[in-house]
Amino acid sequence: MEKFYKEFDETLKQINYSKGINGFLQESIIVGAIFFISVLYIGLFVFASENLAMFSVPVFFLPLVLNYFYKIYLFEKRKRKIEETVPDLLLIASSLPGKIGFEKLVGFMAETSEGPLREEFEKAKTELKLGVSLENAFENIKKRNKSLALNRAIDLILSALNSGAEMNIVFRETAEDFIETNSILRERNANTTIEKYTLLLAGGIIVPLILGLLAGMISGFNFSAISELGIGMSESLRKEIVEAALLGNILYISEYALIASAFVAFQEGNQKKTVLYAALLVPIGLIVYFLGKGF
Repeated sequence: MEKFYKEFDETLKQINYSKGINGFLQESIIVGAIFFISVLYIGLFVFASENLAMFSVPVFFLPLVLNYFYKIYLFEKRKRKIEETVPDLLLIASSLPGKIGFEKLVGFMAETSEGPLREEFEKAKTELKLGVSLENAFENIKKRNKSLALNRAIDLILSALNSGAEMNIVFRETAEDFIETNSILRERNANTTIEKYTLLLAGGIIVPLILGLLAGMISGFNFSAISELGIGMSESLRKEIVEAALLGNILYISEYALIASAFVAFQEGNQKKTVLYAALLVPIGLIVYFLGKGF
């Protein structure tokens, strides 16, 4: 857990969120408390429904989960911008003299790079002035951004500096390779994004809503009249079966949300997100289900 806090705190710094984890938690708790009180009041005093009031508990945690995913989204968006500019970085490196000093190199990168990548080399430039070695400064860039593409580019530049070899051709060829790879990745990401949001939409809204509407229709049937005619099962047995089916709906929605969460997290290559997606999908799915059922 301590490792998670440390990594998330670094993520917040990367997106220029200056309040840190404590500020993040305070914001989420305040908004969650507002949601909790609002849902509790509406459930008890507006609709006089205890079932609706019960949802005030999961709703309290909803802003925390949504806020977390939003911060992660901003971090991933920043990382994608960096990866898109990595080919430019290598092309710049390929045009530099072979014997350039590392301080001039970092300064040139800071001046010619754009966006988040420029910020990273500005930080490295500052660290070098404070006496940090080039290897450590570049290693800090890699740790902060967690980008395989950027890591590869930095390793190539370090290799060229340490060996003193002419690597201009290697830089150019690698830059071309990155451009082609980024094109393929964008196409693949477009396809997986559609699949991901289809699963999340189905697990959180579509499936629970359909099951809720069907459950509401079944609950509204008058089975007593059929029982009086002596047809089929007794009213008590039918009631037990309906209650079992309704419980099965709740279990199915929860199971579907868990499977969808695990699949989406696997697509993103981060199994830890399974719990976070499930924490969002399960309560939303149950809320939609009971809304469709009519409580």
